[in-house]
Amino acid sequence: EPAGQNPPDGAAIDYYLSNNAKEVAIEIKDAKGNLIRKYSSSDTLYKVPEVDIPLFWIRPQKILSNQKGAHRLVWDLHYQPLNMPAGYPMTAVIENTPPAYTSPWVMPGIYKISFVVDGQIKGTQDLLVKMDPRVKTLSKDLQLQHDFSLQAYNNRKQIMEMSNEVSILKTQAKDSVIID
Repeated sequence: EPAGQNPPDGAAIDYYLSNNAKEVAIEIKDAKGNLIRKYSSSDTLYKVPEVDIPLFWIRPQKILSNQKGAHRLVWDLHYQPLNMPAGYPMTAVIENTPPAYTSPWVMPGIYKISFVVDGQIKGTQDLLVKMDPRVKTLSKDLQLQHDFSLQAYNNRKQIMEMSNEVSILKTQAKDSVIID
């Protein structure tokens, strides 16, 4: 059984709002300017599907706050998760089990964090993601693994989009059938 509190499983991003805002967003981009992850106060909580674990194991979901004051977001160092039902690993910690990841890890490197309030960038900050010192994988091998994972992720995203389009077309075709 786990005992004690582990550190956050990602990069802690702190922000402060001097006033309430309509919308707040944090955008994370790689060195090439590609959007890796976006959090927004207009995000919605995902629906927890029926699971075969006690519900008290699941980490409470949090949405980026747009309220006055100091706030913290922990980025899990993954790309934007896929829009699919959450699954949970068997390695559970009471009230702190995150959903299983549906996107790849980012590579070690520098990422740009942008803080956006009501559509305007209010600040940017570089974030250095370091390699876990316990990992002895060569960087070229790690890059190959990352590239393969990213390709699989992008292909899965594309298949999900195509599947949604097919569903829409099926519905439209069914609705437009005219019987004489």
